[in-house]
Amino acid sequence: MPALTDGFTSLDPVPGPKKYDLYAIGTGRPLILVHEMTGVTRATIELARDLANEGFRAYLPVLFGDFPQPDGLGPKMRAVTHVCLSREFHLLSTEQTSPITDWLKSVTRWVADQHPEQKVGLIGMCLTGGFVLVMMLALQAGAVVVCQPTIPLALSGRARRSYGLSAQDVTAAQAHRPALPILALRYARDVICPRERLEQIGTDFPRAQVIHLPGGPWPVSHATLTEHRSGHAVQQVLSFLKQHL
Repeated sequence: MPALTDGFTSLDPVPGPKKYDLYAIGTGRPLILVHEMTGVTRATIELARDLANEGFRAYLPVLFGDFPQPDGLGPKMRAVTHVCLSREFHLLSTEQTSPITDWLKSVTRWVADQHPEQKVGLIGMCLTGGFVLVMMLALQAGAVVVCQPTIPLALSGRARRSYGLSAQDVTAAQAHRPALPILALRYARDVICPRERLEQIGTDFPRAQVIHLPGGPWPVSHATLTEHRSGHAVQQVLSFLKQHL
């Protein structure tokens, strides 16, 4: 039986303040898939493989944990603990962009340099859902997918409408590509990513397509493309990327 990571290539680390691993799979239209708070899980690997099978070259930065994360609750909880203790992620702030996005912008520029004649797609999920709206400042992105943005973790007041970026970065993103295709989605019953958060993306980026997916029983359904995968959501993302890349 083939290994879970068969077909993936380990790439040289992109320069930055710290060394982070970067992997890729597939050939064709380039996109960057940024993993969730639980790390590069089996479901994330399977999503990257699906994207490759659909004609994309999927780049997978590893922000923490192993590649792939071992199965089981323990490794996932260790990944979450790492994020909570790390200064690279602003989990509670409604008006600060996480420092890790500086490296992710470097990755975005590097990927764009590898594909000078092609547009680059960006997919952020959960912890990194809102990060792609900053990463797009590094290039003329072709399409951006925002899946269930989770930070800030505070879920009261204006935090429900924040998606983890500074006001300056939101303004820069609005000015950078006013007509950039953006797809934002979450499960309708997701209590970690509140409805108001996606509605705010629709307000800040009026051309964005915002989707609230019907899902499983509260509070289980959260990870639209991975752990709680919606086949409908995956197909919508694929169609969106193929249309714009």
